[in-house]
Amino acid sequence: MRDTILKMEPHAASPLTDQELKVLKLLSLGRLYKEVAKELFISENTVRSHVRHIYSKLSVHSKAEMVFVAVRNSLLSLLSIPFFSFPENIA
Repeated sequence: MRDTILKMEPHAASPLTDQELKVLKLLSLGRLYKEVAKELFISENTVRSHVRHIYSKLSVHSKAEMVFVAVRNSLLSLLSIPFFSFPENIA
């Protein structure tokens, strides 16, 4: 499951590094900095540093705004965020 969560479509125009995209994806799934750090084998301070870079590159000031801008710019898909996921057997 971990491999599935971290897979993202490559975006040639993405201003974010691969590691920043992974941090963004995990945070959009509701993970805490501590959980992101553990999953990516980095320190919490490194997660914070990535988040600062993401905020700066996307010109945002909050996680909610970060996710909104990432979806709007096709860096994330709404369907990859659990809140927006729909059951497969919906009629």
